[in-house]
Amino acid sequence: MARLMSFPFELRSITTGMEWITSTNGTPVIETTTFRSGSAALRINATGGAENIHHIFRTTQGPCWTRFYFRVVAGSTGNDVIIISTLSGNTNLVGVRIDANETLEFLNLEDSAQVGASSSAISLDTWYRLEYYIDSTTLASTAIEARLYAASDESTLLWNPSGTINLALNPDRFRLGITAADATLDIIWDDGAINDDVGSFENSWPGEGEQIMLRPSAAGDNGAWTRGGTDSGANWSQTEEIPPDDVTTYVQSNTSGQIDDYNLDATPAAMASDDVIKCVQVGVRFAISSGSGADPDFVLRIKASASGTVEESANLSGAGDTSYQSYKIATPRQYALTLYDLPGASTTAWTKTDLDAAQIGVRETVTDTHFMRVSALWLVADHKPASGTLLVVQDATLALAAESPALTQHNLLVVADGLLALAAESPALTQHNALAVADALLALAAETPILTAHDPAIQLVVQDALLALAADSPALTQHNILVVADALLALAAESPTLTQHNALIVADALLGLAADGVALTQHNVIAVADALLALAADNVVLEMPGALTVQDATIALAVDNVALVQHGVLVVQDALIGLTADNISFGGEEPVIVSGSMAGPYPWRRRREEEMVLVR
Repeated sequence: MARLMSFPFELRSITTGMEWITSTNGTPVIETTTFRSGSAALRINATGGAENIHHIFRTTQGPCWTRFYFRVVAGSTGNDVIIISTLSGNTNLVGVRIDANETLEFLNLEDSAQVGASSSAISLDTWYRLEYYIDSTTLASTAIEARLYAASDESTLLWNPSGTINLALNPDRFRLGITAADATLDIIWDDGAINDDVGSFENSWPGEGEQIMLRPSAAGDNGAWTRGGTDSGANWSQTEEIPPDDVTTYVQSNTSGQIDDYNLDATPAAMASDDVIKCVQVGVRFAISSGSGADPDFVLRIKASASGTVEESANLSGAGDTSYQSYKIATPRQYALTLYDLPGASTTAWTKTDLDAAQIGVRETVTDTHFMRVSALWLVADHKPASGTLLVVQDATLALAAESPALTQHNLLVVADGLLALAAESPALTQHNALAVADALLALAAETPILTAHDPAIQLVVQDALLALAADSPALTQHNILVVADALLALAAESPTLTQHNALIVADALLGLAADGVALTQHNVIAVADALLALAADNVVLEMPGALTVQDATIALAVDNVALVQHGVLVVQDALIGLTADNISFGGEEPVIVSGSMAGPYPWRRRREEEMVLVR
C-alpha cells in the first residue's frame, strides 16, 4: 500500500466519518486563515476539556511512519500535554507531548516512559515537521523513532529520539489533539501522511510534502450517470462542493459500464512546474439508495489527460449502507485509488502539467435495481519542491546545496561539488555571456565591487571589495563578463578555479586565498600554489604584463614554495618577504637580482639557502 492515508484537512469538516473516520472529541476547528498549504488546516485549542480526532489506519502489525506539520500558536500551561499519539482502541501506546517550556518529549505511553532526550524549545508561530516511526512486527521489541524539522529548513534534523520498547497491543490508529483541558495551548496541524513499508514508493519516512486538493470543475470525457437531489445543471457540479453535502447533490447509476469523468481545478500558482509529485490519491463520498437486496458496485477512475490511459481502483461496494461514507466501507478506511506515477503501466512521474490536464471519475460495475450515489469526488496530491540547478530570485534569499550543483551561465560560471549562497534585496542571475548581481550578498562585500573580463583592456577589476575563496582547488571560470555590484560572494568547493584572460587588477580591496592547491591563472601570468596570499591596501594594484606595483599598501607572502610569476617579472621562492610602504613599486627596464639581504625599508629574511630573485 505504501501511502496509507493523507490528511490535508481540505474537506473542511469536523464531522466524524468525513475526512477522518473513527471519532471526534470536543470541537476542533477548521482553520482557514493560518494554514501551511492548500486552503485549510485543523486547529486544536480547547480550554474546557479534551479535543482530538481519531482514525484507524491499519489492522495489521508492522512498520508505519506518521507525519504531520504543526504550528504552536500559544504554549501549554501545564506539562506533559500529549499532542499526538498512536493507539490501540483507546489505549495510548506511543506519542509526543509538549511541556510549558515548549520542549517536546517522545514517549512509550503504555509504560509512561520517556524515550531519548527532550527537544530544544520550539518557537511559537513557526511551522515544524514532526514524523515518527513504529515497527510493531514483534510487539515485545517494537522499534520507535521520532524526527523534528523546521519547515523553513526541511533538511536539518532538530531532534531524533529513538529506542526499542515492549508493547502489549498493536498501534493501529492515531489521535491528533489533547486528551484533557489546557488553559492556553493552541496548535494548528496540516499536511498529514501515514506510510507503511509495502511497495516501491512512499514505503518509509513521508518526508517533506505539501498537500493540495483538486475538485471537479468541468465535464470530462464521459457523462452517463444521472443527477440526483437538487439539480445543479451539470454532473460535475453535483460532486464538487466542499464540504460534501451528501443527499443534497449527487450523481447516481445502477447500470454496469456507465461512466462519469470530470476535469479538475487548476493547480495553485504557488506549486512550481517542476515540483516533485510524491503521490496522487482519489477520494470519494458515496452511499446506496436502498439497503435491501443486492448492492451496486463501482470503481474510481483517473487519467492524466482527455482520452488518456485510465487507471481504476478495486470494486467499492455500499454494503447495504444508505448513509454516506468516505473512502470505502470496510475498516481500515484508506484511499481506494493511489498512484505514484502516471496511470497504467507508466513509470513516468506526475507533473503539475499532468495534474492540470487530469480527469477523475466513476464507473458502475454491477447492474442492480438500486442506485450507487456519489456526492463528492476529489484528488489529493502530495508534492515538494524540486532541487534545481539554475535559479533566478528577486527580493529573496537563494540557497543551493548539493553534491554536484551547477550554475552554468553559457560557459561563464560553473561551481561543482560546492555550496553557493545568495541573499539580497534584488539578486538576479542573468545568462548569455554575463552574470550580474546587484544589491546582493554574494561573498563579495563592497560599495561597488566589479569583476569585469574580456573588455578593451582585457582585465579583471575588483574595487572596494572583499573577495574570499577557500577550497582544495577552487575554480571560477568566465568567458566574457562577470559583474558583481554591491555584493558579497562566497564559494566553497572541492575544485573551484579563478581563471581569466590576461590581467588582474585589485584596487582599494582585500583579496584572500587559502587552499592546499589554489591556482589563479592569468594566461600564464600569475600563479600561487600551496600558499597564502594576502593583499590589504587603500590602493593595491597588480598589473600585467611587465611589473608588479604596490602603492600605499602592505603585502605579505609566507610559503615554502610560492611563485608569483608576472610574465617573467617577479619570482619569489621559499621565502618570507614583507613590504610596507606608502608608495612601493617593482618594475623598470633592467633585470634586478637580489640575494642574501635587501637594503632600504623593505625587511625580509631567507627561510632556507635558496635565493630570492627579482627578475624582469
